[in-house]
Amino acid sequence: MYQGATLTAAIVHLLAADRKPQMADMMAAYVECSRVKTKETLLVAEPFSPALFCLGPPPGPKILLQLLRGEIAPEAVEAEFDRLETLQRATGGETDLMKQKWPCMSCELAGREDSMKPIGDGFGVRNASDFREKLLPQGAWARCTRCSRASSGAAGGAANTEAQQEQRRQRFSQSRNDQRRLAASTATATCTQCGKEGPRTEFWPADWHNRDQGVKCTECEPRQPAERASVRGQLSDGCRQRIEERRLTLLACRTCTLEKPPDCFWPMDITNRKQNGGLSCTLCEPTPPSERCRIYMFTCRTCGAEKPNDQFWPRDIKNRRQNGGLSCTTCEPTASEGRRSKRKQSIGSTNH
Repeated sequence: MYQGATLTAAIVHLLAADRKPQMADMMAAYVECSRVKTKETLLVAEPFSPALFCLGPPPGPKILLQLLRGEIAPEAVEAEFDRLETLQRATGGETDLMKQKWPCMSCELAGREDSMKPIGDGFGVRNASDFREKLLPQGAWARCTRCSRASSGAAGGAANTEAQQEQRRQRFSQSRNDQRRLAASTATATCTQCGKEGPRTEFWPADWHNRDQGVKCTECEPRQPAERASVRGQLSDGCRQRIEERRLTLLACRTCTLEKPPDCFWPMDITNRKQNGGLSCTLCEPTPPSERCRIYMFTCRTCGAEKPNDQFWPRDIKNRRQNGGLSCTTCEPTASEGRRSKRKQSIGSTNH
């Protein structure tokens, strides 16, 4: 979540134009748009619903302020919340895209009172696609269907028939497809190996689709992608070179202080040499790391001597914090299990 953060720039995706916005959508859109300081650093990915920011104030913050000011009691918070939600649904704006109203600039300049007209009936918008491609490109100078026909006369009215509109959409789609084909035919890419820039015909088709990640031309890479996939499991030349350099690197043994190749050390010790503060060769440390037993020193609370962990009972070591310390096997020859059974017998004899 970026709530509370300040960003240098942001690309936000608000609610789609054909969706009915809710209060939660409005709050999320507010958080996204308020992360930057200037409008020049904010980019909206696609058109959003005109009613997204027309839902009124959220009831939550208003009730919270009333509660903090002492205007309402804590017991009346839920009833007040329900009342505000009911009032907002009754007096709120229209959330359906086809029923929302849009200003007609010609009607407004002419002084007509009905300058705000429904998007569906007033402007001939049938769906969200028409809203994005037909109404939004007009910007602030949008004209309703009546004004468009009146400005162009009878010819304009005939030109606004469904057939003519469909022809215009087809011509627009065809010109857009032609632009895409032209851009694809003139596109070039740079080979990552030889640095030569060439058209699409100088690269393998499968590599061309992933040219953003780097691509080699057919001269530098004569094998097709299918052939390369069959040997993908083999090591590359660079990987073999790094393995060979790592194999020839000498490591110092902390016991005999001699520099030896990695083959003279245990692989686990090489991996953990930074954590262990160094490593010893297999001659100085013949025991593998998996078979080594770590030695810990503990202080006997009876004799006060410091001894290794093999001179203490394992259960006493585990429970040393609960028992306030531990005693060695010399001072406490009885195991913890035997001590527990003797304690039970003494308690039973005392009860009898």
